[in-house]
Amino acid sequence: MAIRQPGEQSKDRARFARNAARRDLVRSGVPEEQAEAWCSAWEQEATRNRLRPDSRYFWDAGRGWIDAQRSFARRGPLERAG
Repeated sequence: MAIRQPGEQSKDRARFARNAARRDLVRSGVPEEQAEAWCSAWEQEATRNRLRPDSRYFWDAGRGWIDAQRSFARRGPLERAG
């Protein structure tokens, strides 16, 4: 069994939560590429607001933010960037 480095478990948890958020978006009908873009957009927003990606509710808040953005936007983050 490998010895885990400090913080490695929280990074794994954060990666798992991000993947779960992306999968939930895809299951709700968002194309894979758009789901990835929305997750990236949330990470950028959270960084601007100094939120920690390893915090317990980071992706719960992220999904709420993404849902709110999607309800007000007719276009996704990929279309807005162009």
